[in-house]
Amino acid sequence: KLSKDKLIVSHILFPIKHIYIYSDVNGITQETKIIKALNGVSFKTRYIFTDYTTIIHLTDKKIKLDSVGSLDFESLIKCFRKLKAGEGNCNPQKSRLINYLLDNFDGLLFAAICVFLTIGLANNLFKH
Repeated sequence: KLSKDKLIVSHILFPIKHIYIYSDVNGITQETKIIKALNGVSFKTRYIFTDYTTIIHLTDKKIKLDSVGSLDFESLIKCFRKLKAGEGNCNPQKSRLINYLLDNFDGLLFAAICVFLTIGLANNLFKH
């Protein structure tokens, strides 16, 4: 979360917040890691999804976040630079659900296929 003079990092399920002022933040970068897996019996690896890790560089440590996707990162870095320079306010995003679904489509598709296969195998196992 970005405010006028500070960056707030909070945990999703816990009421814990870490507050950092912009002068302590040296920069924000994002690393991508392509996840591949074996394709059946051919022993060839195929692309499954891309894992994004956002790194906040502070003066004394680094904070890694896995919750910021590629589409959200662009707006985060644009708003961060604008607020750090003191150029004004940022407008909040309006369609977060659509951005989330587009950003994580490959991971959601992989999870849906896994759930479908698991339910099908369990159903077949309990029938016989």
